[in-house]
Amino acid sequence: MIIVRTPLRVSLFGGGTDIDPYMTKYGGKVLSFCINKYIYLSIHPLVESEDIMLKYSINERVNKPELIQHNVFRVVLQEHDLRGIDIAVSSDIAAGTGLGSSSAFTVGLIHLVEEYLGKTPSKRYLANKACDVELDMLKEPIGIQDQFAAAFGGVNIFEFNSRSDVAVQPIYPEERMLQIMSLNMLLVRVTGERSASALLLKQRRMMHQDEVIESLNDIKDMVDLGFEAWKTSAIELGKLLDKAWNSKKKLSSSISNDKVDFMYQKLISEGFYGGKLLGAGGNGYLLMVGNQAVVAKTHLSKEYSTLALNIDTNGSHVIYTS
Repeated sequence: MIIVRTPLRVSLFGGGTDIDPYMTKYGGKVLSFCINKYIYLSIHPLVESEDIMLKYSINERVNKPELIQHNVFRVVLQEHDLRGIDIAVSSDIAAGTGLGSSSAFTVGLIHLVEEYLGKTPSKRYLANKACDVELDMLKEPIGIQDQFAAAFGGVNIFEFNSRSDVAVQPIYPEERMLQIMSLNMLLVRVTGERSASALLLKQRRMMHQDEVIESLNDIKDMVDLGFEAWKTSAIELGKLLDKAWNSKKKLSSSISNDKVDFMYQKLISEGFYGGKLLGAGGNGYLLMVGNQAVVAKTHLSKEYSTLALNIDTNGSHVIYTS
């Protein structure tokens, strides 16, 4: 048996600039960090059978990969014609919450299969291969930051010039950065249903508009400013996240909604400095920054579903093998 653990991520600044056609034309830049919430995948030979057994939100058992319903499972397992295997999936966080779970799953599955075949893939290979699967094979209208974040782990500034030209700048957090993360940052859940692919497709169709390009330029420019703010001041970081959130909402009317706006303004009125909705939009987790007292009060409140933040430094890696 092999078990692979792959982290989810929080995208602080630059989200949206990693999507074509903006990325290829203007270059993208993202500041993100992985958290200690994970997707786990395990693989084991299926006893006395050449079937494929998959256990995720449903169970599938088929005798050849092309019959698999789950798109990512199908294309990854079909490429290697793997049979006689039993794969199970579990997660610390629900899917569709803006933490990059879809790409973390893809990275984790590729890692699992490579290890099962006796290979030791590099982090860059995992990220690039996950992009190939999601963007080329499955034609998902998504960006490429999540694949790199899940593969590399830790805190990073990614510069995206093209799919084949991605610079990874690892950040080793200073003590003040870790303090701000643990004492001043909080994830607050906004429930609802949404399709990240559908939302991103709408945004992608608008990327030729001057107003959208201008907003993406502003979002990209905040990466370095946001990094400096994170090193020094929770107040400045919160204010800059608020500015980034208002710029992001200009990309598409579907990014926010009345429920998200109400929750965000309510949290601001309770003392938070600022924040943003993570992911493609619609629902998920609000990343909020405030003083230590309001963060602690909100985290303990029964009114909200919240997550405290800690950094994962490993990226996708094998946690068990036998």
